[in-house]
Amino acid sequence: MFKTHPSGSYQSFNAVAEGIGRETLETMLEEEFKCNMTLSETIKLAVKCLLEDLRARGREARLRVATVPVETARFTVLSDKQVEKHKKPMEKTDQD
Repeated sequence: MFKTHPSGSYQSFNAVAEGIGRETLETMLEEEFKCNMTLSETIKLAVKCLLEDLRARGREARLRVATVPVETARFTVLSDKQVEKHKKPMEKTDQD
């Protein structure tokens, strides 16, 4: 992934966050992201990061997730049911 600046400079990243709370999420990604993760593991980490950010800001956890699998190279939006599958295990650990 490449992150560009309006001046024309750019940086490459294996995983990156942007916007409010970026520093916290980038720390999480640096610690937990591995280049050999499966698509499912990567989605779980992305959902974990998004939930962490939303909770820290007191926001409702409404997520939309899309992927571009290497095998198909097609942009695919996950259904609400698919997102819930990745979200539920994290919600249970937070309630314990």
